[in-house]
Amino acid sequence: MRHQLIAEGKALPDLEIHLQTDPKKGTLVIQDTGIGMTQEELISNLGTIARSGSKTFLEALQNKEEVSSKIIGQFGVGFYSAFMVASKVEVFSQSAHPGAPGCYWHSDGSGMFEISEASGVQTGTKIILHLKEDCKEFATEERVKAIVTKYSNFISFPLYLNGKRINTLQALWTMDPKEVGEEQHTEFYRFIAQAYDEPRYVLHYKTDAPLNICSIFYVPGMKPSMLDISRELDSGVALYSRKVLILTRATDILPKWLRFLKGSRLWPVEPRARGGT
Repeated sequence: MRHQLIAEGKALPDLEIHLQTDPKKGTLVIQDTGIGMTQEELISNLGTIARSGSKTFLEALQNKEEVSSKIIGQFGVGFYSAFMVASKVEVFSQSAHPGAPGCYWHSDGSGMFEISEASGVQTGTKIILHLKEDCKEFATEERVKAIVTKYSNFISFPLYLNGKRINTLQALWTMDPKEVGEEQHTEFYRFIAQAYDEPRYVLHYKTDAPLNICSIFYVPGMKPSMLDISRELDSGVALYSRKVLILTRATDILPKWLRFLKGSRLWPVEPRARGGT
């Protein structure tokens, strides 16, 4: 769709994600400014739990090598997890396709849904979660911010919570090491290590054979104490896939004697094609 808009000489919208919490109403609103969905796409993607976007995606790539990690972030799987915390979900969507009407979809997760046309819908998709009584914590700004900062702090698009942008750090491990400055390393290290010192050494590398792997490791500036050395510390390396946190402490990446290192690693995403260059 974006390629089509460019070809037609039309201006592209700024792609953003907005979260809005309302503790009094017990709701969490998730809205983007993307290409939206038509009525047919809503029915296809949200109509049944069995037919998720991820399942279709896997079937389409069944015989291709790049299937390894692109399952992360497909819409269907994540969408239906909403009913674990919500008693009702409403979806407003306006497709960027010319002439497509706005749509309203809602369900209580029982397997039935209703869909109708809606007016005044902004291009993109808006999801309203009506949270269950025992899940109202997800309607508070503090709880949502903690979750987003931990798991989705490095997604590519600007992410706003109640009008304030909360993802400002770049995923340095995906960048060319030559393009990353010392201040960027210091800021990134302090975030992932939850520390106040500066890194003593930096190991930043990328490889594409046989797997596409991006890694960044830091040797802390402060020496570990005797207590830290004597006790069994958890790994300080996090594992990401498509900039989404998969594992907070990946214990199998480094040997135990290097457990003092801090860093992040991108899960292998695209195996190099056989015979490629």
